[in-house]
Amino acid sequence: MPKRRSIYKIALFALAFALLYSCLEAKDAPGLRARVVDASSSRVQIQWSASFAPRAISVRLSPEPFTTTRKPKPPQVLYTARKAGSMLYLDNLAPAADVFIRMEIAGDDKLYVADLHARTLGGPRAALDNPVREAHLYAPDVLGVTLANGDGKAWEEGTWKVRRQDAVTPISVKRAYRRSVPVGAPVYEVGWGKPYDNARLDVDHTIFLVLAEPVGSLEILYVEGPEGVRFILPVSDRYLETPVIQLNQVGYNPRAARRYAYVYGHLGDGGPLDLSAFPEEANILVESKNPLKPRPFAFNAIPLQTASSFDADAGGPVKQIDLSIIPPSPDLRFRIQIPGVGVSWPTAVSEEAFFRTFYVAARGLFHNRWGGDLASDYTEWSRPSDHPFVYTGELVDFSQKYPADTPKVGKRPLVGGYHDAGDFDQRPPHIIVAMLLMSAFEYEMTRFTDGQFTIPESGNGIPDLLDEALWGVAAWEQLQEEDGGVRLGVESSQHPGGYQLASDDPLSYWTYARHQTITAHAAALFAQASRLVRTYDPARADKLLERAEKAYAYARERQAPSAYMLYAAGEMLLLTGDSSYKNDFERAWESMGAYGAFNKFAANQAGFSSFHSALHAPQQAFAMVDYLMGYLASPYASPTIKANSRKWLIEMAQRLTETTFRAHAHKNPRPDGGHMGWGQGATMGRYLDVGMALLRLGDLPAGLRQDLFDAMSLAVDYMLGANPLGMVYYTGLGARRVQEPLHLDSLVFVKQGKGPVPGIPIFGPIDGEMRAPWAEATFAAFYPRVNDLPHALRYGDVRTLVFCNESTVWENYAPNVKLLAFMIGDGQMPPERWLPGQPGHKDPLP
Repeated sequence: MPKRRSIYKIALFALAFALLYSCLEAKDAPGLRARVVDASSSRVQIQWSASFAPRAISVRLSPEPFTTTRKPKPPQVLYTARKAGSMLYLDNLAPAADVFIRMEIAGDDKLYVADLHARTLGGPRAALDNPVREAHLYAPDVLGVTLANGDGKAWEEGTWKVRRQDAVTPISVKRAYRRSVPVGAPVYEVGWGKPYDNARLDVDHTIFLVLAEPVGSLEILYVEGPEGVRFILPVSDRYLETPVIQLNQVGYNPRAARRYAYVYGHLGDGGPLDLSAFPEEANILVESKNPLKPRPFAFNAIPLQTASSFDADAGGPVKQIDLSIIPPSPDLRFRIQIPGVGVSWPTAVSEEAFFRTFYVAARGLFHNRWGGDLASDYTEWSRPSDHPFVYTGELVDFSQKYPADTPKVGKRPLVGGYHDAGDFDQRPPHIIVAMLLMSAFEYEMTRFTDGQFTIPESGNGIPDLLDEALWGVAAWEQLQEEDGGVRLGVESSQHPGGYQLASDDPLSYWTYARHQTITAHAAALFAQASRLVRTYDPARADKLLERAEKAYAYARERQAPSAYMLYAAGEMLLLTGDSSYKNDFERAWESMGAYGAFNKFAANQAGFSSFHSALHAPQQAFAMVDYLMGYLASPYASPTIKANSRKWLIEMAQRLTETTFRAHAHKNPRPDGGHMGWGQGATMGRYLDVGMALLRLGDLPAGLRQDLFDAMSLAVDYMLGANPLGMVYYTGLGARRVQEPLHLDSLVFVKQGKGPVPGIPIFGPIDGEMRAPWAEATFAAFYPRVNDLPHALRYGDVRTLVFCNESTVWENYAPNVKLLAFMIGDGQMPPERWLPGQPGHKDPLP
């Protein structure tokens, strides 16, 4: 332990020095003023003025700040800039690149110097001057050039030339490989029934140029390719980003003992990236707050360890970098540097950076409220409230839709609950949203405060997480009838017919029929909500208790499935202490078999199929761990059931941590060999219910408690970019994030220039190509074909790939919000800069 403390003291001293150094400001040369006024994907525009008569102007380019003390010194290339009055134009630059510029102007028998920094536009969805989207080193001797649209095959097979800083010395190109990925389907009009074209796609082609020799740590490359491609690429392994480093792009949890970044790449038809030529160590740099000052080192010589010589998900070798040495640093952003290759996207290690993810994810649910008030006071993605009423119908099979000519009778208000991304119904699985949020709230209530989410209820004296859960409960309150029965949800006659805001949906919606399955679940929900809200609003607690009692009686009389009666009876027992509920719980437990709930237990979340089975074959209904928590928390629970439940949950949790730490090179809790599709490869919260339940029960060995926290943290890291794709599986977070979710509100806001609503998770990679007419052209645009790619790379950020880019509130949103809620610090609040109208409201970076 003393050695560990010593390392941390040294680390904190180094970080303090780095922070001070990174804030130092550069001074203008007296008599000369120059500034970068514009930058596009290939051009930088400089405005300058002088208090003297200039005799000669020269411009030099460098891949690093001119003030660096690095040895050897970075190259400085004399650049011939276009001049137009007080403007200088630097053309033919690479996109998404840091360019350091030194202006030297002779006059008054002196040489005046001004140093400038510019960042050209580039990367996903950037407006481009030409086809080149970005360029990176993927290895010391592999240059990747991404080009937008055009003929990928011609770019791969055409002639490429790479020359060094003197613009003469060539680096031979030994071969070229290609990976083509559809990145958008931009042709659609906003409005019901308006036209769209699913075959007109944006496709990015990355050409991997395998070079005859390493580029080096410092260089300026002149690159020429087919069809007139030409650009100048400043290469610094401390500034040029490389996609071969995958890491959490928002912020690591500082209380996690296990934090990693990963090194992996795939060259399309060239297969997995060979890591044998990579250096054995990496470094960590601090993002300088003054770009004209070099990025200081925080830590040196961190080993690149082998995570897997062949990982099944990634389809190749993966290395890992242990980041646990980095202490919490609320004011710093870091980049990982691989010498001779480049740096990662920025990241952080801090409570605030982690809370940012929770804040954005929780507000994703807020943006999907049925009937929600998305006023501009709460979001810059504002729209009117939607679907204020529904009609009453009696359809029982919730997998079916209503005929369009269904009578519009029994009009009733419905303001509560949530709709999904690509449609606006509410079906039985939606009920678990409120359950998962209340489960998180019960873990450590001091973590959650009023005003934490910036929602309309903020300021009412109730913690916002509980307010959000109560919004979910409200839908089922309004779907309850006088006899206590609760309806299965609401549905329309078809999916929405176009791309429009939820508030512009012209469809009519009808309730489903009452059913004992959903009524038992609702009884538990009402009881749990009554217990939790009583401290803040006793009157509402009393009403919820009344609803719970009526729903319970309805479900019990009609013999609801035993799994659901466990949940209802357990929550009623914890709320009331009435022994009849204890007896009902134990009868339901015994009816499920010798091991009670664990005879039919969903260690991961019960899904749509489970609810469907419960409706048509009640004996097939599975119990979730949340169904047991009310009973296990009761002082009246059977000691035997409590002891056995704890024993079996601990065994499951130990398997869960083992899977998370060892099953995959990019560490995550998905079962080894498990499917990727429909969110199973991206929504990590769905796998961690058992671990979170144990944390709620408490009294765990310290080692297991930390292991569970680490497993949860690694799951979050995976979702936030520490995955083989290097993609944040959310909108509004990170450098490489989802930008075209099949989320109808978002697709309207994209057309308005706002980008998608932040906090929308997506299904992510799929198991393989799926037959659907709207996706045929998108699948055809992949090269190599989807089924020929490693499993974790089978993804496209395109609205036509429903299987990748849609989501549901119960499969994706709520499980992740629950996971994140278990991990934030006590009482954290959003800083003012995150609020609507403030500069940080839309900022996706840490």
